[in-house]
Amino acid sequence: MVAVVATASAGRSRAATGPLTDKMTTFNYLIGGSWKCSTKAPAIGSRPAHTEHVTVVFSLAPGNTVHSRVSGPGYSRDRYYGYKVKSRLYWAASVDNQGSYGFETSRDGATYAGSTWFGGMSLSLKLRNTLAKVNANEFTTHQVLIGGRLQMAVDTVCTR
Repeated sequence: MVAVVATASAGRSRAATGPLTDKMTTFNYLIGGSWKCSTKAPAIGSRPAHTEHVTVVFSLAPGNTVHSRVSGPGYSRDRYYGYKVKSRLYWAASVDNQGSYGFETSRDGATYAGSTWFGGMSLSLKLRNTLAKVNANEFTTHQVLIGGRLQMAVDTVCTR
């Protein structure tokens, strides 16, 4: 399980060639180059607590949105981030190679809430995810997954 989040905003439709605009400008630092991320995952079922190392690349996508691609040993995930002007909400939608998918929204672009479905485990969880920019070359996420009596935290640090 890898939790990496960032934010973006969708305004008017445009080609994905320039920097992000409007509400998105704060997150232009994510674009370009790759990020090395380390995620501390708690024990789940029979799998012990462990640390995962992945690479994340953020790129511009049409509509003033961001596409992130996570890749690591045996794992990959694609996520899109945007901003819907009408509802004044940031959003993030993702899917991975294990059949998991999720959708989250945020009022401030930093603290997200939503749901995720772990396809390989047939498990649906609520989640809260907080993104914190440390500096232009580092960000962190703190994700809390909640389902029934289950509650677990997943922390990620990304640098370049």
